Amino acid sequence: MRESARKVVLVHLGRWSAARQRFAGICRYARQHGWTLHLVEDIAHDISYPWKDAIDYWRPDGVIIDGDDVYVPPRMKGLAVHCDADPRKMHGPYYGVVYDSIGATEKAIGELKSLAYGHYAFAGYYVRVGWAEVRRNRFLKEFAGFRSPTFVLEDGNGQVVDHLRRMRVWLQSLPKPCGIFAANDRIGRDLANFCLQLGYAVPGDVAIVGIDNDETLCDGSEPTLTSATQNFDESGYRAAEMLDSLMRGLEVSPPVKCLSEAILIRRQSTRRFNAGTARLKSAVGFIRQHACEGIGAREVVQYLNCTRRKAERDFRAFTGHSIMAEILDVRYARACELLKNPGRSLESIYLDCGYRDNTAFRRFFFSRTGLPPGEWRKLHT
Repeated sequence: MRESARKVVLVHLGRWSAARQRFAGICRYARQHGWTLHLVEDIAHDISYPWKDAIDYWRPDGVIIDGDDVYVPPRMKGLAVHCDADPRKMHGPYYGVVYDSIGATEKAIGELKSLAYGHYAFAGYYVRVGWAEVRRNRFLKEFAGFRSPTFVLEDGNGQVVDHLRRMRVWLQSLPKPCGIFAANDRIGRDLANFCLQLGYAVPGDVAIVGIDNDETLCDGSEPTLTSATQNFDESGYRAAEMLDSLMRGLEVSPPVKCLSEAILIRRQSTRRFNAGTARLKSAVGFIRQHACEGIGAREVVQYLNCTRRKAERDFRAFTGHSIMAEILDVRYARACELLKNPGRSLESIYLDCGYRDNTAFRRFFFSRTGLPPGEWRKLHT
């Protein structure tokens, strides 16, 4: 007999960065509803913690599973929720939360289209997988009938070095300038590395957009990598919400919920600077120096000493985005930097990011990451 009435939930966590974002959403729901969570993670091979043993030991009231290849004992069939399972691999009915990756794919493609380059390409993954195929097909559909041909590096055969060799040759063969949609952030980072080796300017010669927003890969890339992502925190929260209903004996309909919200995190790999005047370059410097002091577009227009309409038109032609977008990019970068410092309290950070109140800052940060600042900090410190 359990010592308390708290629900015990066992969570299987995959290796991908998305799994940790999803776990943050599960934790958020668990705190709100008084659950006890236990975690089984795909970790080092020298640590033995089999999933089946964990179920036998903890005797959970329910389980949340990352993916589709994890065993579920018959007694837990109606008390298991799968996240991002491939329906083709599931046997019989199941409960789950999946993401329609089309939303993130369209965000990535939209970013490339906004650059108005004459050529576009898709770089496939190291091995043929369903999610890469979905992204490739959507890319081809979006550019069907485009005035110039599109270029595709097909998925590899599982031999990473062989795929990298093909990628390097393929990159050299592309007409420039070219916007490339990478199958995921790993491929995007490989492309950025090859651009460095080959002397291609990013994003001048080659613009790159990844997908999944693996922040370790994106922020560690040179230049940093723009990426589109699904709101995985929300999918974790919805999975926990579904499991709660199952554990209370309520009917869940539909048994598989599909979410589609997506966001784009713009970084240097698509932040294009056209040949422009010293005046506009100086304005960008002014923004980067003062964005976190609370300035807005009005102060930048005054700095440029022209009409608002002319300032916005010239600035967009120079950078590819609006004055306010540049200000918000600088504030976001500063917020991430401060949140990674455990010595800074959450309540003090908003003041150093150009916001007068914490509510506005939290709303802005959530719109960029899909996470509250506190949850984001837990994943990155």
